[in-house]
Amino acid sequence: MPKTSKVIRIAYYICHDGRLQWRLSATLHRDLIAGVRTAPAFANTRQSVIEIQYDEGLKRTHVRGMFYVFDEDGKLDLSGSPEAIEIALNEKPLHSQPGVVDIEPVLRGKRWKNQHVWQPTAQLVDAVETDLRNGKSDNTQGKVPILK
Repeated sequence: MPKTSKVIRIAYYICHDGRLQWRLSATLHRDLIAGVRTAPAFANTRQSVIEIQYDEGLKRTHVRGMFYVFDEDGKLDLSGSPEAIEIALNEKPLHSQPGVVDIEPVLRGKRWKNQHVWQPTAQLVDAVETDLRNGKSDNTQGKVPILK
């Protein structure tokens, strides 16, 4: 019998004041990342975003919180992306000379994470999972509206 592969889906939610405010449609998220669309309502803001990966049974497989920064036109600012890649590739301490360890790569990684990554609360994650199941949650006001 052939082995079937599980389908993993990804959803993105914008949070504010400990509550889910918006769910980004897959199309809008893709277009924001590609730079072909803007979100003027988010111009000059830094938004807290939850990325959740889940399988067909709506079982969570991965959750992370990120900050999305929008410029004056509402375009997603991805200028920190090359730095993130460089940090990821060079995050280990360097041995610059015998007995000396340069921890600057590790410190740069921690600084970048402090500026770009956050930890969603259990209540927010529960609210996302409830929303994905079409339910209501204490951290939402009904079904979370979708930005398309």
